[in-house]
Amino acid sequence: MQAPSLPFQIRRLRLATGLVLFAYVLTHFLYHAVGLISLQAAADTRVWFLWFWRFPAGAVVLYAALTIHLLLALWAVYQRRRLMRIPPAEATQLFLGLAIVPLLAQHVLGTRIASEVFGVRDSYTYVLLVLAHLSPMDGVRQAGALVVVWIHGCIGLWFWLRLKPWYRGWRPVLHAGALLVPVLALIGFFVAGRKVSGLARAPAWLRMAIAEINPLDAAARSQMAVIENYILLFFAAALSTTLLARLIRSLIERGRGVIRLTYP
Repeated sequence: MQAPSLPFQIRRLRLATGLVLFAYVLTHFLYHAVGLISLQAAADTRVWFLWFWRFPAGAVVLYAALTIHLLLALWAVYQRRRLMRIPPAEATQLFLGLAIVPLLAQHVLGTRIASEVFGVRDSYTYVLLVLAHLSPMDGVRQAGALVVVWIHGCIGLWFWLRLKPWYRGWRPVLHAGALLVPVLALIGFFVAGRKVSGLARAPAWLRMAIAEINPLDAAARSQMAVIENYILLFFAAALSTTLLARLIRSLIERGRGVIRLTYP
């Protein structure tokens, strides 16, 4: 039996890593949507969410999928001969995928890294206190970032499922789910955020919440800012290197074309 071609293997790897990341975003949205029930229900649901995705095996799979998916996005930029002629759906998916790193870097650092490295207890109260009360514009930005990730994933799923025989019959249900999940999640986040913001107006509650969270001190915040800058610089360098490699390849191919025409 002939081994699968490299493009086929890359497509399968992109699909597998994309499904892992989509599962992460889906469960992330679902626990936010539980905020429509109550703040406590959302907090309890988030405990299970974190248990699954921060369990060593789950974390390894998640971050491996994220790294590989990003590298494949850069590969997609490199291997395309004409970036300006990509079909609109593919161009949208590629652009949104590349936007994920700068959009979510701060959020990942402020939760997982702050928890693992600096001992912050990143409870749901902490997340809402920061994003809905202390820095609401960051909350708006993170909500937009998650929507970007969701749209990117939905486009990828559509490319995969559109040729399945059963897709036409299930299309209305899937489209409804693709719309309702982020809407319910954002509403749940808004409702829970208003609840925490209301509680934070009581000085005694706010002092207790801050003490329980163990927030970053000035030195730790400075270190986090440095790490974020390094991440963004590394991503910009990777993207720039990819574009430069495309340019070099194009110049080499043009040079070979001139040689073939001049000296047949």
